[in-house]
Amino acid sequence: MTEEDARKLAQSRFSQVCQEFGYSSFSFTGPTPTTVGGAQFAYEWKYNYPESNFVILVVVHKGGVEVTFEGKDPRTGYEAR
Repeated sequence: MTEEDARKLAQSRFSQVCQEFGYSSFSFTGPTPTTVGGAQFAYEWKYNYPESNFVILVVVHKGGVEVTFEGKDPRTGYEAR
C-alpha cells in the first residue's frame, strides 16, 4: 500500500466518523501524519479550537482501518478513552 492510498483511506474513514458521530469535518485540522506503535500509516485530525486537546486518530494497516479518539470531546466534555 502506498502512502497516497493510505491517506485516501484514512480521509474517507475520518469523513465517515464525523458523519456518524455528528462532528463537522471543517472543525478539524488534518490529516497530519503521526506514529502509533508499529503502524505503517497513521494520521490525526486535531479539533481546531486552541483550548481543545481532542484528536481523531486513524491508523491504516493491511487488516483495515482503525479509529480512536483522544482528549476531551468538545461536544460532551467527557474525556475520550
